[in-house]
Amino acid sequence: MPLTEAEAQAALADVNAAMAQSATLRGYQAMSPHLIIWGVVWVIGYSASYVLPAIAGVLWPALVVLGITGDIIAGRADRGGPMPPAIYGLMAVYGLFVVAVILVMQPQDPRQTGAFFPLVIAAAYGAIGSFGAPRMLILGGALAALTLAGFFTLGQIFTLYMAVVAGGGLILGGLWLRWTAPPPRSPRRKAPMRSFTNHCACASWRRWPHCRPTKCWNSPGCAPFWRPPTAIWAPT
Repeated sequence: MPLTEAEAQAALADVNAAMAQSATLRGYQAMSPHLIIWGVVWVIGYSASYVLPAIAGVLWPALVVLGITGDIIAGRADRGGPMPPAIYGLMAVYGLFVVAVILVMQPQDPRQTGAFFPLVIAAAYGAIGSFGAPRMLILGGALAALTLAGFFTLGQIFTLYMAVVAGGGLILGGLWLRWTAPPPRSPRRKAPMRSFTNHCACASWRRWPHCRPTKCWNSPGCAPFWRPPTAIWAPT
């Protein structure tokens, strides 16, 4: 017998929730290499700044350029082609904002600069997480809390602490996102769309609004591409 309107709405809500969850996991998969890249950059930069602070002013700009280059390569690999111009615009705006804040505030203690960058990144992760990506929110909150705790308690070893906690934390966070997300899809291959013609005798998608509900997915020989707890449509 046909499903009731309430049952159909509940089934549609389940489908929408599953699609949203899949999109979130796909986002985690896309973010993973970026976290690992910048984790490596921070490990090298903070460690070198602690051992040889005199070279920090030359080393960090070079590492930032390498990190941005890695971001671009990872983005192209994930998308299978060039990234949208908006992404480059966002990176430029972020870079100009950071430079402007440092020029205006003119921090006197290198630890202030060392804490500023992770806090900005933590805020960005928190903003991303607030749009339905709770793991990014967790990473951003943990990064901000650990940065502040080290800044106010550790004194001169704060830079070495950030190499281990911030840099290592980003690497572990990137691996966490990769391990808990589905494998990346190939952007160059598109799965063929399957119509209902072989399932419910619905001639085409154009006739879908004129179809009536039936329990075709329980019928012999009917193998739809997914089996929801709802009806698939067939023509009247």
